[in-house]
Amino acid sequence: MIYRSIAEGVVLYRDSAPAALPGWACEVGEFLPEILLPIVARGMTEGGDGEQVVQLGGRYSFVWVAPFRSESYANL
Repeated sequence: MIYRSIAEGVVLYRDSAPAALPGWACEVGEFLPEILLPIVARGMTEGGDGEQVVQLGGRYSFVWVAPFRSESYANL
């Protein structure tokens, strides 16, 4: 699944995969799930790719954040 969000966690883009997973569904213009907010914020402030395992919707998922600081968004 792919999300694109600004540093504050508002979704700019998402593919269709998150809609099928409990806890991951959020639409463009909404905030990412709360557990992802500090991961995105840290990636945007510290730079560099970040990765973390999170528990959301009853399962563990690997999250990789690729910040594009010059464009003011991150992909995850």
